[in-house]
Amino acid sequence: MPPQRASYEYQGQQIAVRLALRLTDDKGKLLAESRLRDGESALLTTRPKLGECPEALMNPKDEYSLLANLKALPAAVGLSVGALGLLLYVLAGLNLLVGAHDQFVAEEPLTEVQRLNLTLQGKTEELQRVRVAPYVYRKGRRRLPLTDAFLNSMYLALFASLILRRYLSRYGDFHLFLFLPPLRPG
Repeated sequence: MPPQRASYEYQGQQIAVRLALRLTDDKGKLLAESRLRDGESALLTTRPKLGECPEALMNPKDEYSLLANLKALPAAVGLSVGALGLLLYVLAGLNLLVGAHDQFVAEEPLTEVQRLNLTLQGKTEELQRVRVAPYVYRKGRRRLPLTDAFLNSMYLALFASLILRRYLSRYGDFHLFLFLPPLRPG
């Protein structure tokens, strides 16, 4: 018998698999029937490792892997989509770092009133000191650089997620084959 016809016996709480050999004639009349056991047949194979219960076997835990999904795409598409998504996520992280710099390290330029006060107080070295300029986000009335950077990073991360979802949802197409014959015994 071919090896793909081999099977195993299983006795569980809700499922029992017992192999039997049936000999029938051309008209379908049963001539002989025998239950197969381990020592009697090459049809029986070793029982595979199963879950603790039939429920665990029939409903395995769903595990999502972004890397496995990217590998399922064609190589060129997977590399470009993965690189673009990674680049956008890195940009979002760098944007947060820029926002933190502009929030805590950068200094606002002196206004004319502040210049006049420093001149009157005789603090010329403070007046001539080079200020740390913000990279992107300026502090202002009702504006926080860290909040602005966080919002922009969220938009970048959302855009990267949409791109990944768009391409990762298309690697598998499932269709029902309606031309298959109906199931029947045997």
